[in-house]
Amino acid sequence: MDKKLLLRAGAVAGILAAGLFASFYWPQSTGSSPEIILPQSGGTDIELEGETQQYNHRVIDEITMDTSSVQRVVASLRRPGEYSFTGQVTYYYGDGQTGVFSVRGAVRGELCKVVQSMPDGLFKHTILTPASVYIWSSSTLSYYKGAAGNVSADELALLPTYEDLLSVPQEEIADASFEKNGEGQLCVYARRLSADGSLEEQYYIDVQTGLLTSFTAYEGGKPTYAMQLTPAVETVGDDWFTLPSGAVVTASD
Repeated sequence: MDKKLLLRAGAVAGILAAGLFASFYWPQSTGSSPEIILPQSGGTDIELEGETQQYNHRVIDEITMDTSSVQRVVASLRRPGEYSFTGQVTYYYGDGQTGVFSVRGAVRGELCKVVQSMPDGLFKHTILTPASVYIWSSSTLSYYKGAAGNVSADELALLPTYEDLLSVPQEEIADASFEKNGEGQLCVYARRLSADGSLEEQYYIDVQTGLLTSFTAYEGGKPTYAMQLTPAVETVGDDWFTLPSGAVVTASD
């Protein structure tokens, strides 16, 4: 596993451990597990404001892209305040095996929701507000609530973001350019190479939305982690932030 992801996992271990501990005391439902209906995509696409699109394209037009400017370009891009996403995460293990998990989520202002598939076939749900984190499994009607601290929902889900690129030491950025991804979307591409050459990371950040859509980490030349996300700029409904109890989480909770 890439060192940065391990550090991130350690940072959230306390919250996850507390959630797992609490799960032993969650009341278990009798009979079959309750049917969990995942939120659907919003019914209304939100066109990115013309100003935002024009601004992002003006940024990439006016700044020469190279290893010394790529972080400034990414930091300057504007991003939507409301969107959903779907994707896939792949873990590469040392024995040649892989683990592939689906992920989907939504962001609405200061609210973030992530739903992950787990090896046991269940889904882990995480909602994060500025003050609180909610975690539950699709096998239960109860949930864990704790203080959010300084972690993000992406960190709880071990999902890298464009901010990870911003934290890379500038001298470790080996390549930077504008490239089109497999769907033909223009992206900021950056490749990180650690000082000793053992760690490599590749980032693709969509120019239109400013969001990270592809990330791959290598250690010793072998892949350890890969993520592909597809964002959709659309209206995010309350169903994304509904707890098993039926209560809707708000940014002030």
